[in-house]
Amino acid sequence: MKRPHLSAAEWDFWYVGKSAAKSLPGPDSTSDLIHRGEIRDGGDYQARMSRIAVWNTVMDKHNYWVRCWNDFMSA
Repeated sequence: MKRPHLSAAEWDFWYVGKSAAKSLPGPDSTSDLIHRGEIRDGGDYQARMSRIAVWNTVMDKHNYWVRCWNDFMSA
């Protein structure tokens, strides 16, 4: 897999879940955000993504209330 924007050390830390092989830069690329030997909380990418839960946040009566609101606004 080609990773043009990440070094192998960055990929291994952020996605594979390995400890940092070297100090890794922060968003400004001038200072080290991650120090050599640090491990990312939560494990590898697969483990982190497997713990995400999504639920329906639309109310059961959503369509009814939208119609009521539209009726109110057009009155």
